[in-house]
Amino acid sequence: MDVVSEVLVARSQSADGLNSMVGISVMAHVVVLAAVVLVPADWWGVTTKEPETILQVSLGGPEGPRDGGLATLGGRPIQQAVPIE
Repeated sequence: MDVVSEVLVARSQSADGLNSMVGISVMAHVVVLAAVVLVPADWWGVTTKEPETILQVSLGGPEGPRDGGLATLGGRPIQQAVPIE
């Protein structure tokens, strides 16, 4: 029984190294996560483009929905009522 207790005592003393390694690992992960969050986007290659100026040309014609000219008469006001015969 004396040998077993010596092995247990020897192993219990080496646990302090494990606690320090876990602490160092947690701190390293916190530093890396903070660096990823706080680093400017330009460092990752993300760039913002200025919006392009688009020139829109109107060739005239009536305003309204673009349905291929099928409803052009429906949008005009009635000029004269036609009696039903």
